[in-house]
Amino acid sequence: MANVTLNVPSGIGKTLGLDGVFYSTVAGQVSMPPAAVAPGLFAAGYTYSAGATGAAGTTGSTGSQGVVGSTGGVGATGATGTTGTTGSATGPTGNTGNTGATGSTGPTGATGT
Repeated sequence: MANVTLNVPSGIGKTLGLDGVFYSTVAGQVSMPPAAVAPGLFAAGYTYSAGATGAAGTTGSTGSQGVVGSTGGVGATGATGTTGTTGSATGPTGNTGNTGATGSTGPTGATGT
């Protein structure tokens, strides 16, 4: 098992563990095996130091689906289209008509005297 780290009260240079070993104080902390920590150390002002960050927990379940939103408003009226081009003023010239039929022969003139 990994060692535990304890915060040491100021002024203490070494800590005697239950295993009979003196552990040096470094930067206000002492590190020792858990079995060497005497219960009386906590009464004397020792406290546990922050341990390593634990593993991330499991992801929570997905929440329920929200309600359907209301229908959107009516869109604005589109812009007026542009005016079309002006047509030509005159139409094309028509075709020449067909020649008429030949007229009938005129009446015979009167007999001369």
